[in-house]
Amino acid sequence: MSYAVGIDLGGTRTDILVRRGSVTQSLTTTGGNLRLDDPGRIARRIAGVLDEVLTHDAPVRLCMGAAGADDPRTKEVLARELRNALPRLEAAEVLSDQRIAWEAAFGGTSGILVIAGTGSGCFTVDTHGREFRTGGWGPRVGDPGSGRNLGMAALRHTLTRAESGTYSVLADGVAKHLIPGISLFGPDPVSPADLLGAIYAPDFKVSSLAPVVLEALEEDCPAARDVTMEESQRLASQCKRLLDTFPGEVTRVALMGGLALSAAYVRMLTAVFKQQMPSCHIEVPDTTPVTGALRLVTTRT
Repeated sequence: MSYAVGIDLGGTRTDILVRRGSVTQSLTTTGGNLRLDDPGRIARRIAGVLDEVLTHDAPVRLCMGAAGADDPRTKEVLARELRNALPRLEAAEVLSDQRIAWEAAFGGTSGILVIAGTGSGCFTVDTHGREFRTGGWGPRVGDPGSGRNLGMAALRHTLTRAESGTYSVLADGVAKHLIPGISLFGPDPVSPADLLGAIYAPDFKVSSLAPVVLEALEEDCPAARDVTMEESQRLASQCKRLLDTFPGEVTRVALMGGLALSAAYVRMLTAVFKQQMPSCHIEVPDTTPVTGALRLVTTRT
């Protein structure tokens, strides 16, 4: 009886599911980036974790999803390194992280996956296995509705309010996130120059402001509502482009990613999607991408 292994290679964490018969084990290890890290090193690290649980002398079939695995050469190199690191590996398939997340959300049925996390993008697969996508442009261009874009919009809003001396819950929250213990308003307010110094600090990540935006949204802050509404509309337009060009009928849209954990964000995005795509039903799956990888390897065994 062979082992089936599903892997979701994330930037900060790697999730692994190992199944043999009716027993499934869950493992985690450090993440990796195919655009930045050596594929051989990634493969050896994963093999080291798997060696601890692959106790039976049985063949291994594996499916991995990873960001940056859209490039055929990248897929080929990583699959080869996995075979070198795991001599018992009978089959290795490397797919994009969007592909395994789509599988987890829809289980092979039709639907559009909308990922809203640090970045964003829309993805689907037709009945012939062909992949279609919009977005996923990355940080240099910007991803509509993503944590990074929410953070950028919040920074512009905060700097504008700092210059004009006008209060908002969002601006106050962003300023305190950037420089803890200070106030943007009052007798001794922090200056725009101080804020810019914190913004351009080497270790600052603009996506870290997404929770600040969403907390202000939960408090019904008009500025947070405007920021989130604009980004939601852009993400919905991106999804609609995919829907309009996809050669098939789709009525289900699944939202996954870190921002899907915010009830306020999901409510707003659902309302905007309904305006632009009235026939679509928006859902937030309770599955994780790694389950899609395991499903793919077991159904193709």
